[in-house]
Amino acid sequence: MDAIELHGIKRSFDIAGARLEVLDGVDLRVSEREIVSIVGPNGCGKSTLLRVISGLLPADSGSVLAFDSTVAGPEPRIGLVFQEPRLLPWRDVLGNVAFPLELGGVDRSTREQRAQEVLRLTGMEGFAAAYPDQLSGGMAQRVALARALAPEPDILLLDEPFSALDAMTRERLDMELLSLWGMTGTTIVLVTHSISEAVLLSDRVVVMSARPGRVVDEVPVDAPRPRSLGGPAATAYGDASDRVRSVLGATATA
Repeated sequence: MDAIELHGIKRSFDIAGARLEVLDGVDLRVSEREIVSIVGPNGCGKSTLLRVISGLLPADSGSVLAFDSTVAGPEPRIGLVFQEPRLLPWRDVLGNVAFPLELGGVDRSTREQRAQEVLRLTGMEGFAAAYPDQLSGGMAQRVALARALAPEPDILLLDEPFSALDAMTRERLDMELLSLWGMTGTTIVLVTHSISEAVLLSDRVVVMSARPGRVVDEVPVDAPRPRSLGGPAATAYGDASDRVRSVLGATATA
């Protein structure tokens, strides 16, 4: 079954009295349990596309389906992690992770138990009583990821969640994300500017054109799972990376 189906997605914005077309007829399918990365030039509508999939933004035209049901607004089966952690500074880590469950009317005992479970899953169980200003950037992103996982979403959307982190922390969190995926089986769509990150994590890399964004190619990553940073899969990573760069280069000169 397809976890996500996009048909003819168009989206534009009014900017200073002018209409700015951001997405131009995006078609995309993502299978259940698949990891797909989306790459493309700055301003091509990648983040807008994630918000349309999540139901936070309506499309001007086209349709969004999640497991054959129309997405008409935000819903707990689709989680979204932003580039910034966006934690509530007046709540401790446990309270931040439990917040979406609280909004959903889950009783306190159940939501705190679930929050503790996902904190263990993301390696943050020892920081439940800490506040956001006491966390490093990597720790804050783990908490944001735990918050998105708390409602047990079927689909997880990641909008450059590790881009502000140093290279070593980013690589470590990439591998932790793969481990989480192995345990949860959640379908993942990741927006990233890093080709190496896209290739390491994904079954396919979707390449978008310059604005107005549309899908111009899909590059399969023929590397076995579980993934590692090097080893026998290095050739497959290199081949996929070269193809993605070639498509992006052609897009830039088109």
